[in-house]
Amino acid sequence: MLILTFYCLRLEKLMKIGKHSARAQLGERVDVLDELGFQMEYFPCYKSVEANKPIRPVYLKEIDVVLFSIFLSGEGTHYIGEQSFQEKGVSIGITYYGVGHDIITSSEGMEIMNFYLDLNIVKYPDLPPVLQPYLKTFLPFLNETKSPLLQMVRIELPDPDKFRRLTFNMYDELLNKPVGYAESAQMYFRLLLIECCRHAKENGIIPINKPLKKKFEMMEKIRQHLADNFQKPQSLDDLASLFPVDKSYMCRLFKEYMGQSIFDYLLEVRLQKAMWLLKTTNDKVLYIALQAGFSDLAYFNRQFKKKFKMSPSQYRGNKS
Repeated sequence: MLILTFYCLRLEKLMKIGKHSARAQLGERVDVLDELGFQMEYFPCYKSVEANKPIRPVYLKEIDVVLFSIFLSGEGTHYIGEQSFQEKGVSIGITYYGVGHDIITSSEGMEIMNFYLDLNIVKYPDLPPVLQPYLKTFLPFLNETKSPLLQMVRIELPDPDKFRRLTFNMYDELLNKPVGYAESAQMYFRLLLIECCRHAKENGIIPINKPLKKKFEMMEKIRQHLADNFQKPQSLDDLASLFPVDKSYMCRLFKEYMGQSIFDYLLEVRLQKAMWLLKTTNDKVLYIALQAGFSDLAYFNRQFKKKFKMSPSQYRGNKS
């Protein structure tokens, strides 16, 4: 059985942490990542330890892309922050921007296919309408709407041979770059997403959360309220009427919990929603702004350009 696992958590600095650039590792092959928004790299026998040598310390590496670690064979331990998961046979670990991870293998090593995904470049293929809503259950584009407590989401895929064939067909296209490879790779990417969405729909997902500190319980309720109601106007008075907490204390504790103010978080959610709609729909910019919770188009354009260094129309033209 193939297990697809999505990891997303805030790192606690209890392990050695460093930066890792997938782009630098790809070298000349980074051109495909910059063109298509995805690239693959195959390790037929990845080893983190050698025979008769002690196991090396865990070294969490924060990556600059979304990384699909596709474990095809062998055994090892996948570290995500303070958590660890045993990997056996065929499984996938999806690690997101800024999340530290490490893999400690046995001395026999593991067969691993890395799939690098840049969410700021990739063109999402059209999916069947019935499957489209399930895309964000395992590959959430709107990271700001996800709880900071979420550590892992698992999807069980019962046909590993089918997924393996799909993976290597895509890898062959990206490696050899035959005529029409870009179009072919996009088709395989679409098939990969359809396969995952099917099982998310049929079998659901299994979220695993870390414990919530008691002092942040109210802040998580406020965060969830903002994420669920980002289209509506929000004010401190509105929040204070819904949640029994002093406004000044609420602002201070929310920033401690999320690392940003209440309204910076709300703006981020709205901008990410707008970016998703620009990628996945042909709706007019004005309608997208309204769907994302902006009542003023000029303000939306100004904030979008400040965040993404280009206008919404330019973003759609470059990314679609």
